[in-house]
Amino acid sequence: MKKKQKKILIFYQSPAEIVDILRVINKYHFGTVVILVTGGKPLVKIIERIKLRQRFGVTVHEFHCLKLKNPFNILIIYFQFHYSRVSRVILGIKYKDVYFFNYCWDFVTPFFLNKIMAEKLIYINFYKRRLFKGKMKIKQLIQKFLYTLLYGNLNIKIIYDKKWNTMNFYILGKKIYEKRSINKLPNIILKLPLEKNANSLKKIIYFDSNEEREYGREFRNILSKVFEIAKSAGYSIIVKKHPVWNLSKFFFTNFNKYSYILDPMPIEFYNLKKIDCIFGFTSMGLSKVALNFPGIKVFSILKLFSLNTNKKKIELNNFQYHLNKMQGLNNKIYYPNTFDEIRKII
Repeated sequence: MKKKQKKILIFYQSPAEIVDILRVINKYHFGTVVILVTGGKPLVKIIERIKLRQRFGVTVHEFHCLKLKNPFNILIIYFQFHYSRVSRVILGIKYKDVYFFNYCWDFVTPFFLNKIMAEKLIYINFYKRRLFKGKMKIKQLIQKFLYTLLYGNLNIKIIYDKKWNTMNFYILGKKIYEKRSINKLPNIILKLPLEKNANSLKKIIYFDSNEEREYGREFRNILSKVFEIAKSAGYSIIVKKHPVWNLSKFFFTNFNKYSYILDPMPIEFYNLKKIDCIFGFTSMGLSKVALNFPGIKVFSILKLFSLNTNKKKIELNNFQYHLNKMQGLNNKIYYPNTFDEIRKII
């Protein structure tokens, strides 16, 4: 009689993690992997687009974070944690290996990591971040109190990271093995949608993560100027929407001027052979392209902002540091300080 294979559990917390998830799945037998999606509905669409159920027999469950600003959501999450069908199913299995990718952003994964039965918990250090412990202010203390209510008596330590302004969750009393992420291309490459507005020989992609929410009019002015420079240089402009965030409002009034990639697939899944240049603001996709496509010019516009507060300056310096760390030592993202420098790059 054939021995039954033990199950593998993967927490899918953020869109870009799908490349590493594919590598993990490839290590195990068909039908043994369970994915718990905690990062929102667009991540489920990514799973469907690359047909993980059909190709690998993956079982998919959803348990999405709700905003704690709404008191009713706190009750809903508490019920889902302790009494929902998904919770019972996930916690009712003894797993061989369990994988997760970050200690922050997602407060659902720590709950399950604490209670789950598994031979090995494996943290894939996908984001290459180091904790910078900071003192909690009123906002963070309230958040910690709410998380504590949801977790009950679980052995989870909550720490505030002052560099990234995130709440981090650490599982106590369990051994966690750490592995590094391998930032290479997946073996599934999709055709890049190039519409009639992108018919010139030279093409440039802009990664939009709705930064206009944070930077307002200055963002619109800078982006308009960069697009003018690109058009003057003979480029067709393609806008890549963030897998989760909405498009910046800038594009609502300029929608017909550009081509768009609106589906949630990360940029690593596209054939970029016809692309000459890619730019963005703080998108991690910039580092992915710089790492895997040395022939494409990659730049960030973050240094073009006036930074009227020291907090914003520190924040953007952190993003620049992180993008450089993610791309590795042998690749380069440009950070032009002026529009003239952009003209030279493209």
